[in-house]
Amino acid sequence: ASSPGGKPFRLNFRRINLSHVHFILHNENYTDTLEPHTIDFNDLDMRHVNIQIKKFNLTGGTLHFVITNLNGIERSGFQIKKLKTDMTINPRHFSFKNTYVETNHSVIRVNYEMQGADWGSYRDYYDSVKMVAKFGPSVLDMSDLGYFSSVMFTMPNKLKILGGSAEGPLIDLHSKNLDVKYGEKTHFMGDVAFKGLPDFYNSDIHANIKKLMVSFPDLKSFGLPGDSTWHLTLPDAIKGFKPMEFSGIFNGKYGDFFTKLNIHPEDHGLLDLGIALKTNKDALVRIKLNMKGTDFPLNEIMNSSGMLGDASFQGSVSLNKEMPDSTGMRLKLDVGRIYAHSYIYHDINFTGLMNHDTLKTSLKIHDPHLNMMLNGFANLRNKPAFHLKLAMRKADFDTLNWWTGKDFHLETFGNIYFRGFDPDSLSARVFLTNSQLKFGKQTYPVKKISLEKYI
Repeated sequence: ASSPGGKPFRLNFRRINLSHVHFILHNENYTDTLEPHTIDFNDLDMRHVNIQIKKFNLTGGTLHFVITNLNGIERSGFQIKKLKTDMTINPRHFSFKNTYVETNHSVIRVNYEMQGADWGSYRDYYDSVKMVAKFGPSVLDMSDLGYFSSVMFTMPNKLKILGGSAEGPLIDLHSKNLDVKYGEKTHFMGDVAFKGLPDFYNSDIHANIKKLMVSFPDLKSFGLPGDSTWHLTLPDAIKGFKPMEFSGIFNGKYGDFFTKLNIHPEDHGLLDLGIALKTNKDALVRIKLNMKGTDFPLNEIMNSSGMLGDASFQGSVSLNKEMPDSTGMRLKLDVGRIYAHSYIYHDINFTGLMNHDTLKTSLKIHDPHLNMMLNGFANLRNKPAFHLKLAMRKADFDTLNWWTGKDFHLETFGNIYFRGFDPDSLSARVFLTNSQLKFGKQTYPVKKISLEKYI
């Protein structure tokens, strides 16, 4: 804009105070409606707005001013409790420097810009307006993001943002060098890109995980997206695990992805994981997990009081319900060596097939001091029940630290039945045949041995 003399139009105010403002921005060419409680940038409605401004300057088509305080609430419920910023506006960009904002549950410090070709770009905000943000120390409650993508409402997780940046339109948003903490010990450093927002479930997600320190109590408390807030259900066996450090990649969608992770315990060892997973309406359709452990310190991770030690192993878990001949989830684990109860076991092979509530299993051990095979099945419904067939061709009890008395060796065959896991409430029957009990050089053949325990 120009004045009659050809010079740029200028307008200056030292201070401006506005109270109880009602601001409406409505695009009459846009007829789609968003979910309730989600901000519609084509139909903004800000109420109870109070604003204090200084250094107001309008020169030509550029407006600059400093907001010392702004508060108000949008129709969706999104609330700005306090906002301070150094703001510049023209047809090609909005700039918010040294911004401090308190929302419903968050405190954000950021330098932020919105860039468009002209005013018309803001009619198609999601894909036509480029956002550029550089974060300072902040606290983000993820449920506040629900006003922009409703699925986030069920994720009331408070994240401490130590640094990072984000760039791109909402539909193709890339963040770099994120440094985020959650809970007591969980810490993420890396890059994350979303393509397809605000539709979270169908967005492609690409993450470069430079460092992820995970605390399992933190993981259990982390809210996940869904119709209502829900959390991961962690097996009792891993609830006491010590924090672990991860690095790797994530590619895919929320319910259809591939991730490759390297797990680094605090002192030594390594666990490589490759996971491909697909779900359909919360039902597991396909999963493929490959793992390889090298000197992995089970005692350090599981707090087993010295019962377990380092282990080297590789294994897999697979399920594919998309295949017509799929019969269930397949498990395979090959352990090269594992320290357990003061002995290093070698050459252990486990396979299993999980179908509904039934697990068919096979365990083979070809250790120099333990040669055995255990085959059978388990019904895992309600109180688990196991039916196993044993072939133990060699067991050196003293070397294995199973026995503290006289030198004892066992060879036996038989069937084992038991129900439950708790020793105090476990019911069991053991039938052994053609056994050889050896104490030193003395051998005692026993045709049948029967042991029973009922509760």
